[in-house]
Amino acid sequence: MSLMERKSERIGLAISVVVPLLVCLELASIVRTTEWVMDVDEAVHAIEALRLYADLEAGRFGDFLVNSYFPERWHPPVNTNLRWYPIVHPLSLLPSFALLGPSDVSARIPSIFFFFGTCLVFFELARRLSRVGPALSGLSAVLLLLTSPLSLILATQSMTESVTLFFCYLAVLAYVWSVEREHPPLRAILAGIALGLAMLSKYDHGGVLALCLGVSELSRTGFRPFALLRSPARVLFLIAAGIVGLWFAHPDKLASLIDSWNHPVVLASWQIPVSAAFTLIGDYTAGIAVSALGIAAFFLLARRLDEPGVRGIWVWALISLPFYVFRARFQERQGIVEGVLLLLMLAIVLPELLNRVVSWLKRARERSDRRPARALILAGVVGSAAFLVLHLRPILFFDLGSGLLSRLTGDGHQSFIYSLFDRYELILYYIGFSGITACAGLLLLGLAARWAPLQALRGTAVAAVVIAWLPGAILIHIGLREMVTWDFEGHPQIGEVHAFITESAPPGTTVLLAGGWDQLGNNATRWYRATGQGWQPTDLAEVEVLGDLIGSLVLPPEPRMLYWAERLARGETLPERIVLIEPLDTFFYKTSMRPSARIYREILERRGSHAVIASRRFADLGSQVEILALQEVPEPVGLPEEIMAALEAQRAGQAVHLPQRMVGENGWQAGSMPERHFLRRHDAEHSLPPMLRLPWGPPASRP
Repeated sequence: MSLMERKSERIGLAISVVVPLLVCLELASIVRTTEWVMDVDEAVHAIEALRLYADLEAGRFGDFLVNSYFPERWHPPVNTNLRWYPIVHPLSLLPSFALLGPSDVSARIPSIFFFFGTCLVFFELARRLSRVGPALSGLSAVLLLLTSPLSLILATQSMTESVTLFFCYLAVLAYVWSVEREHPPLRAILAGIALGLAMLSKYDHGGVLALCLGVSELSRTGFRPFALLRSPARVLFLIAAGIVGLWFAHPDKLASLIDSWNHPVVLASWQIPVSAAFTLIGDYTAGIAVSALGIAAFFLLARRLDEPGVRGIWVWALISLPFYVFRARFQERQGIVEGVLLLLMLAIVLPELLNRVVSWLKRARERSDRRPARALILAGVVGSAAFLVLHLRPILFFDLGSGLLSRLTGDGHQSFIYSLFDRYELILYYIGFSGITACAGLLLLGLAARWAPLQALRGTAVAAVVIAWLPGAILIHIGLREMVTWDFEGHPQIGEVHAFITESAPPGTTVLLAGGWDQLGNNATRWYRATGQGWQPTDLAEVEVLGDLIGSLVLPPEPRMLYWAERLARGETLPERIVLIEPLDTFFYKTSMRPSARIYREILERRGSHAVIASRRFADLGSQVEILALQEVPEPVGLPEEIMAALEAQRAGQAVHLPQRMVGENGWQAGSMPERHFLRRHDAEHSLPPMLRLPWGPPASRP
């Protein structure tokens, strides 16, 4: 390596440390100052870490080891094969709890540390796998990751995603480092440990990664399994398999893993490609130019499959991306690991890609044939105009589509076409903006191929890439604070609801949530009851919250409601406190709610077991909350007719569907689809995601 190359790498590494550090400090500031409380998914993992922290604080080291291996069984009713959560994320929260004490901030901060670590891993991976310009590749990988919207958002949440992202790419880096020397024992052992940690961060991501690396190594042996078992790589995979095997040695854990496989996210067939496309364009990149170049990088790297490290990540992309698309898992946060894989591949080939573009521009300048330059100029102008129209008036494209369908099939599909417009208008607005910048880059290349001096061609090629990427990146970081808080789902007043419950339910009392919704789940309520009033390590066992959301894979809502309805009517032991949530017309969240509050209230009035001890209206949430206290346990009573009929249907093996109603029609929408950042509505201030709030104003919003 020449002196100039070493200097370039040092500069690239310095920038790749300083810039992510500044971004992570900003993310930490957002986490520290946010008033939005942890949602139910965050609380699931924080509660698990809290159990382990309580054991350590109380000096119960034996219990700590046992509870690390046996995550908490959620309260009934749950599926027979309940979910055993991976252990890496809860363990990663313990140092933060020890330094800062259990809180929303200390539960979220570790995700930022892991995101910073992922930036460093990206730099080293791209540097190692780049043929030319390793410093540029490493720096590009970091900058692309720092402009991946959902990666930034999830780096602020107490979820497994940021931890999984780090350990999966650390495992890839360890594999590349090991395979460079044909897997010497020490490197293979360390790579195997890293792969095992990736699988215990999140089973599906780590498991698919292990499969893909196995296929990559198997291809080196001509797909002869016994040859692989005799190769030095066996140490790597045996170590990883041993770690995972020990974790799943308990039969219930293996049963729960099989159960989770049988509960995929289900999308309609037409939604699968739409979901995948919007995930790539809107969630993980700074625009369509980056997405297109990432796909191009995948095909460029196909020419380097003789290099083991490149082959490993290429096989990973080949297998995992379609896998998550067709399993309907490549959406929103579920696709975070694979969603940024194309960014890494783009960074690896970017110097080579720039060299190819410069060579093409030189040939175009030297030839008398000006047609390629004219084609690029025409594509840039026409594309910019088309995307400008899409950006300003996306309805025109739906008018054209509706007219075409009317000619071909009649008028039957017009309502469907315009329903898509209502759903995806803001996404098209965003695509229009990023398309303009992409076509501006093409136009610059065309002009350079026609008129630029030879010595300016490399700078022009770099400028074209920057023009296509930088505007979207700037928009993302200008609105970073709003973009992150946009994704927090727990409205600040939910924290007041948690405090209200805690005031009326002292330690040792069991609370049943009825009429809850996704953001008032039992894990979140339990978290705030345990941490809200002077945390003591012995308190958690006394904090029992039942009812609404009990973990990850739980019984569907109807069987849960039937379970509690029957227990409230006939049970010999009853919860000391019952929380009833009644949404008003101005409910903050747009969601469907089942009639649990009404049904439980009717049963409790019949039995006379509980009385209202506190009632409060929460104006910002648009809801009325009542807390009932157990007075006595009288004789059992009969169930309402609708519950009796539902129980008979359930016992007959039939599907049970209790009535539900939509509340908060104009409220906050927090779905799990990738376009959710474009769909939420609450008021004028939150009518558009920050990345869409451009100086010349948004299109007319729709309710």
